[in-house]
Amino acid sequence: MADMPALEAAQPESWILLLNQGTSMQIAKYFILIAIVATGIFSDQASKKWVTEHLKNKPVLTVIPGALELGYTENRGMVFGINNRRGSTATRGVLRIIRILMSIGLIAYIIYSRKRPVIVHIPLLLILSGAIGNIIDSFTFGHVVDFIHMHAGKVLDWPFFYNLADAYVCIGMGIIIIYSLFFEKKGSRKTTSKWAPVSPSDSSSPPPQE
Repeated sequence: MADMPALEAAQPESWILLLNQGTSMQIAKYFILIAIVATGIFSDQASKKWVTEHLKNKPVLTVIPGALELGYTENRGMVFGINNRRGSTATRGVLRIIRILMSIGLIAYIIYSRKRPVIVHIPLLLILSGAIGNIIDSFTFGHVVDFIHMHAGKVLDWPFFYNLADAYVCIGMGIIIIYSLFFEKKGSRKTTSKWAPVSPSDSSSPPPQE
């Protein structure tokens, strides 16, 4: 019985330590989320800047014959050059608004689900970085810079170019679709129990009082 006051006195400090650890983990998680988006936007903008400086008004550069080419193009339409040069000013304005609304929606959802693991947010962060990258282009230049052309000879030859932002959006969407089709239904319960965030109050409970 003589040791009980010391034990009770140590309990508040242990709870404060757990709360501090939880806060540090949340700060680190937010830093990772921001870093992923910033890296995606930076790589997209840096690649477009390089292409504009070195390939504008020049012949297409063949990187892998029959598979990969780089060339400067201006896209005033949708992703992968769809409806390029045929859209009116109003259409371009609508596309700009759609990109902005999509970005706002993604940010709101990421904030709402911020307690989920970082790995769950990765496809959403890829889509967000791609959307913001193209939004920056549309406001800065009035068009989006595309420069990547991938194909398989003449068999699979998509006639349009795209950029890293488009690639990020497609990769993010692809991850979400694959996960939804093949993993979410079969392992949703296991995934929830395994990846559900644990707060300090859940991970440790006070000892029963006698």
